[in-house]
Amino acid sequence: GAQMMPPAGGVVFGIILCAICCFALDRKFEESVFISCVSALLSLFGIFASHNDIVDMGTGVRGPEHQTLGVYDMSEGRNNGWKWAIAWTMTAAFFACHIPFQKGNPRAFMETLPPRIEDDDADPYDVIEDDVSQVSQIPK
Repeated sequence: GAQMMPPAGGVVFGIILCAICCFALDRKFEESVFISCVSALLSLFGIFASHNDIVDMGTGVRGPEHQTLGVYDMSEGRNNGWKWAIAWTMTAAFFACHIPFQKGNPRAFMETLPPRIEDDDADPYDVIEDDVSQVSQIPK
């Protein structure tokens, strides 16, 4: 996994991972599902997070010369993006499982998870411990 990231678009990969982490921390599960699904499609066809050999020991060729686009082919074995597509699909399913349980979500049938954080200044869970009057304002 870690060896596949740098030669297969490590910067873009890092940006996508960072975006998903930020959405998850803000409990924006719909956005996390969307980005995970897009990443799964791009990985499946070898556009994003596909395997590139850093150096082919036989020819000494570096990087993208070994990447092929297309769905995984058993004869070539050069597009291993399907492994990442499965991982991104599992990630999307994980975040999708949270959507029906989130407070304030119109699609929720059992509101047990905290609401989305839309504005960092207005997070209801940022309570000053010394100020007891704010404790009653926390949503239950």
